[in-house]
Amino acid sequence: MPEILDLVNENDEIIDTLARDEIYKRGLKYVRVVEAFIRNSQGQLWIPVRTQDKTIAPGGFDIGAAGHVEHGETYEQAFRKEVGEELGWNIDDYEWQDLGKFGPRDGLATISQVYEIKTDDTPTLNPKDFTHAEWLTPQEVTDRITAGHPAKSNLSIHLKNIYTD
Repeated sequence: MPEILDLVNENDEIIDTLARDEIYKRGLKYVRVVEAFIRNSQGQLWIPVRTQDKTIAPGGFDIGAAGHVEHGETYEQAFRKEVGEELGWNIDDYEWQDLGKFGPRDGLATISQVYEIKTDDTPTLNPKDFTHAEWLTPQEVTDRITAGHPAKSNLSIHLKNIYTD
C-alpha cells in the first residue's frame, strides 16, 4: 500500500493528500516530517552515515531518526513510530523534548517537527540505511560538513537553527 502524505503550504495547512511517490515525482512541496536528534550527556549528537545507494545524500551525515508524517497522523505519533521503527526504542523509556517546528522560512523544503532524545545509549544501526555512526558535537558535525563531508540538507539547517549559540 502506498504511503499517503499530506501536501501542505508554508503555514502547515493541508492543501492536498497524495501518494509519497507522486509528490516526489512531481517535485511538489511541502510535506510534513519528523526528525529526532539523539544527544548524550556530553552534548554529542549520534550522527549516522547513509549508505552509498541512497538517492539523497549518499554517504552523507543524517539525523538520528526521521520520517514522514502520514495522512491522519500527528507529529508526535509519527515521532513515536519512527523511533520505534528505526531505533527499536519505545520513546516512553527515554527523556525527550520537542525542539520546535521549522519550515521554508528556515530554509527547509519540508515542514519539520524536530525532537531531541537524551540518552547515552548508542542505537543499533540499520545496515540497509547506514554504514556507521559517530558521536560528534554539533560544531564537529558543522565543521566536517563545511570541509566537504556530504550531509542531508536539513541537518545543516537544524544544526544552525538549534545548536548554534
